[in-house]
Amino acid sequence: MLQEVSQRTDIKLREVAAHLVQWPACTWLSPEIRSALDTALYYRKPSPPPPDTGV
Repeated sequence: MLQEVSQRTDIKLREVAAHLVQWPACTWLSPEIRSALDTALYYRKPSPPPPDTGV
């Protein structure tokens, strides 16, 4: 997902990761990264549920 955001925004992957790690502390995320992240999440297929282990 980070790679997709990096490609959509033309921002280096390590910079995207750094912005996302700092986001909770600074409570601000670049509109460009936020938009690309929203788009990537929207088109991401949901993960299948974990198998039932019977436990």
